[in-house]
Amino acid sequence: MLRNHIIRSVSGKFMKANRLRNIFAIIGIVLTTVLFTCIFTISGSWMASIEASAMRQSGTAAHGEFKYLSYEEYEKIKQHDSIEKIGTSRIIAMVTNSELGVRSAEVRCASDEWVAEITYAMPTEGRLPEAKDEIALDSIMLDLLGVPHRIGENVEITYMLGEEIVSDSFTLAGYWEGDRVMPASTVWVSKAYSDEKLKDYVPTYDGDKVGTWNAPVTLKQKGNLDKKFRSIVLESGYSLEEIYYGVNNTEAFDSKETDIGVVFVAVLVLLIITLCGYLIISNIFSISVVNDLHQYALFKVIGMTKVQLRSIVRKQVLFLCLIGIPFGVAAGYAVGYVLAPYTFRMLNVSVSKVTVNPLIFIGSAVFSWITVFISTHKSEKLVQQVSPITALRSTEASLGNKSKCKKRILTSGRMKLVKMAYANVFRNKKKSINVIISLVMSMVLLNIAYSLSNNFDLNKYISNYISCDFMVAEAGYFVPNSYYTEKGVLSSQKVDELTKTDGISQFGGVYFTELLYRDEVLDEKFRKLMDGDAVEPYKKQMLAEVLQKEVMNMHLYGIDEMLYEELSVCNGNFDKELFSSGDYILVSAFEEETECYTYEPGEKVRITDRSGNVKEYEVLANAELPYSLSVRHSHLVTPEFILPAKEYCESQGNENPMVLAISAESGLEDSVETGLEEYCGDAVVIDYVSRGDYKEMFDNEKQVFVVVGVVLSGILGLIGILNYMNSMITSIIVRRREFALMQSIGMSSKQLNRMIIGEGLLYALFTYFGVVTIGYVIGKAVLWVMSAQMWYLSSAFCVTASLVCAPLLILISVLVPYVGIRLMMRKSVIERLGTYD
Repeated sequence: MLRNHIIRSVSGKFMKANRLRNIFAIIGIVLTTVLFTCIFTISGSWMASIEASAMRQSGTAAHGEFKYLSYEEYEKIKQHDSIEKIGTSRIIAMVTNSELGVRSAEVRCASDEWVAEITYAMPTEGRLPEAKDEIALDSIMLDLLGVPHRIGENVEITYMLGEEIVSDSFTLAGYWEGDRVMPASTVWVSKAYSDEKLKDYVPTYDGDKVGTWNAPVTLKQKGNLDKKFRSIVLESGYSLEEIYYGVNNTEAFDSKETDIGVVFVAVLVLLIITLCGYLIISNIFSISVVNDLHQYALFKVIGMTKVQLRSIVRKQVLFLCLIGIPFGVAAGYAVGYVLAPYTFRMLNVSVSKVTVNPLIFIGSAVFSWITVFISTHKSEKLVQQVSPITALRSTEASLGNKSKCKKRILTSGRMKLVKMAYANVFRNKKKSINVIISLVMSMVLLNIAYSLSNNFDLNKYISNYISCDFMVAEAGYFVPNSYYTEKGVLSSQKVDELTKTDGISQFGGVYFTELLYRDEVLDEKFRKLMDGDAVEPYKKQMLAEVLQKEVMNMHLYGIDEMLYEELSVCNGNFDKELFSSGDYILVSAFEEETECYTYEPGEKVRITDRSGNVKEYEVLANAELPYSLSVRHSHLVTPEFILPAKEYCESQGNENPMVLAISAESGLEDSVETGLEEYCGDAVVIDYVSRGDYKEMFDNEKQVFVVVGVVLSGILGLIGILNYMNSMITSIIVRRREFALMQSIGMSSKQLNRMIIGEGLLYALFTYFGVVTIGYVIGKAVLWVMSAQMWYLSSAFCVTASLVCAPLLILISVLVPYVGIRLMMRKSVIERLGTYD
């Protein structure tokens, strides 16, 4: 106990004697922790937002749902130990009001508010229905039905109950903001109403779902949800054929694959932060220990062990961490909270959520503590290994460069000031390199952020999303992971109304049907691909799975002449006249890179029309529609065929385009957008996008990299500058007797100033040398990896940003040593000659 008390007392004395060191160390720890917390906050918020968006698109936040249960089955399943929470919603019918158009809506009865909340259907105004004549529904339904958003309004709902048409009037008890991302709307009625309607209901066919219960479930443990739900079914005494369930396999719940590019960037960022924190903290404590080394040597002479000497250093580190880490966590979360909304613009998520997860704060604190521990390990080892005799005579030079630089400076009158400055800078090589690396890294990150802002290709970015000025389609078509539902939203009548908008120069439609397809010729081609070496093993496995099935999914498109120019032809020659004749077809490549084709030009393809007749077409070329005009989903192996619109409509009897592409007259884009906004706003189920929308997305995404890059590089730059300031100021304090000796043998104050300022300028010079050499290689590599992940980004790297910052760095390089030397010279040469370190 006494020994611990002595160690604590000694550590306290060192803390009081090294106030400047403490300030620099605490700031370094704070900045390092800020970086960790900021990164963890942003990445945690990304995960939370992606998860929330994916769940909203699936229609529930539950881990899964048991469907079409009898009440007895529900009562038995809910007893399972792995279930954390469970509720029910009873199915009554699908709403059939003509005003809804293609919007799906189900009439249900919820067991409690939790069910409504977890299915994103909890009234934000009013409440769930309680009386028999009460109802609750979303704002989309209210708008379609023409009902004002006001509690107490009358709502009329029509639905089919078996073979009976039911039309009832209700009083609006509650409503909430509708979300087009949701696959369907929910209409809540009361238990009293559902009991009355279903009391004598008799199922009209096998598999009739009316009156059954759906049970959303959250489990006590996430992960491998499908296996857990199977276990619940089997352990409840049922077979998997008896009980139907669905699991919410969002990426956040059951991710089985990780993007290696994302992992690389994440690891790189953590390593950069750790290295920056290490550089400054290690440098601060190394300098501090070197300055106090003779004191540690004295303690060793009087009997202190290596463990006790290490404890003296560790207790100082622990005290500084207890101050710096909490401040850093708080400041880092504040920075992350501000930056996170910027980064959401990249994710294209429907929910933006800044998380407050305790793991963020714990993880940041742990990473910061590990960084500090690694950084001070060298100093602890130096203290333990100190030789009493050597240490009592040590100076900064004795632990750095062993050259005779100092001797030459004092004895040679011919040594120029620049050579003296150079010798002093690299007197302790490790310390100098440490400082230069800190400054180089901040400059490199700034250059990366600047390069990114200039490397975004607007045209390449927009072309991935839209191939014309405007696109009109079913609202769900533009929602990620929602896809086209083939409900014929764009009828010929709506197309006529839309295209009457003033300012439209031309328009064209993309028509789509998904068919079940099988062809012996194609099967034989697949078998040859499986036997060859051109196709990767995982794709061979996909082909094998397809061949085991009776049929495969095939996508059949029809396109108007306006969109011919948008086709990407990879094999054969596209002849506009031949294609328009209706006797030819375009077929997608199986794998363009290896020149593997399903059908090649000149071969025959047979397509079944709406009447069941088979027509043979000749393959004109291998070509594909751009993603922006496609159906935006695929299956294991999905052959794609393209016909001219006229031939497609005659063959399939479908005259409702999936997407309508519109070009505006030059200068009238705003007029067209105004007309489309008015039309689509009234239609609800129809939406449109414009080049302007994606330009805004592009600008937002570009802004993310600029803002986040500048903030992070600014913090890293502050760490580098702090490291430099600590090194310079400490060096001046340690060398004050040396400077006094130089002045005593004839060096003027002006020469001393020039020499010290020269040292500062040399740091700036070597920093820029590092930026344009090693820094250039690092920056180029990072941009190369990022451009491989982002198709609209080039890998060009420039050092313009660091050159712009050159005046600031030069000013700091001059100002810090100048101020330090001025403060030192307040004491006379005699006073400084009497100082012993």
